[in-house]
Amino acid sequence: MSNRPGLAKARQRSTLGQKTRQFVRAVESSLRGWMDGADVVSEGRMNGDRYFGSTSIFLAWHKAPEGLSYGGDAARALLHDPHLRLRALRLARREAEARATGNISSVSADLRADFDARGMFVTVDVEAALTARRRALHS
Repeated sequence: MSNRPGLAKARQRSTLGQKTRQFVRAVESSLRGWMDGADVVSEGRMNGDRYFGSTSIFLAWHKAPEGLSYGGDAARALLHDPHLRLRALRLARREAEARATGNISSVSADLRADFDARGMFVTVDVEAALTARRRALHS
C-alpha cells in the first residue's frame, strides 16, 4: 500500500471570475504640482541586455495639495489614482533611460508606497529590456 494520498475528484472551476478594483480621481493640476516638486533618487545597474533599477519619490506633506495630510483617508486613496501611478511610472522610466547604456524597449515595474509624518514615499522598481547600445556622443 502507498503512503500517498488517495485520488480525489477535482471540482470544476467557474467559467467567470469577478474582481473589484477601487479607483480614485484627484485633480490633475494639483497632483502635477506636487509631483513636480518631489525629491527623486534613483539607482540601477545593467545585467546583459537588461536594466534593473529603483526610483524613490518623496512627496512632502507640507507641499501637498489642500486636503491631503498624514493619516488622512485621502492620502491612502491616492494609491488608487491612476494619474499619480502613471506619473510615478513615467518618472521611473525617464530615470532608467538616463542611466541605462542602451535604448529601452519595454519596462516592467512594481510600485509601492509608504507613509509617515513627513510625507509619502513612492518606490518604483524597474526591469527594462534594452534594444541597442547608444552611440558615443562625439563619434
